Amino acid sequence: VSKKIFENQINYLKENFEVISINEIHQKKNKKRRVVITFDDGYFDNLKNALPVLEKYNCPATIYIATSFLDNKVIPWWLLIWKIISSQKKLNLNKKIINITEQKDKKNCYEMLCKKLISLNKNQQDIIINGLIDTHIIEKDNTKEFLSSIDLASLGKNNLIEIGCHTHTHQNLKVLNKEEIHDEIINSKNILEKIVKKKINHFSIPYGSKTCFDE
Repeated sequence: VSKKIFENQINYLKENFEVISINEIHQKKNKKRRVVITFDDGYFDNLKNALPVLEKYNCPATIYIATSFLDNKVIPWWLLIWKIISSQKKLNLNKKIINITEQKDKKNCYEMLCKKLISLNKNQQDIIINGLIDTHIIEKDNTKEFLSSIDLASLGKNNLIEIGCHTHTHQNLKVLNKEEIHDEIINSKNILEKIVKKKINHFSIPYGSKTCFDE
């Protein structure tokens, strides 16, 4: 979404809804329809592009952070595999060569890999990702994809922004056991509270699908 399109969306929401903080969700003030704005993962463009628009329209929002992505220490698998696929004409996957010359082939291959990787835990994902990296040459990219700890600390001081937990390594919770789920959430919560110097009260499930958690 471009910054211009995002601003048009925010303008529409302000004109047609009451945009509230997630902390106000149980406080019914009037009959106007209400909406909460949220962002997942902790991308740098939340600060660079979204925040100025949110401030312009005085719109609160919640940013859910996957803490292993902070400071660009870990690049999520969905960005890595697209980087590989988009730069190749053929993909060597488990010793099988897949033709991805055409854009539609790249898209189909990406969707196939996404469907497979979402259902795996991080160790299983890493085996596949490392195999792709070992068999394909990809250029080094210094793009700042995610927020730094300093960026996050600054956002945490902004009255419009609520920081929430999005686990540490952004795994499918349905493939983890209870102890692993606990560690994913608590470790992330502790890291966030240390950075923003305040209590973290909100949590967003990675991938946001009913196939990715148990009730």
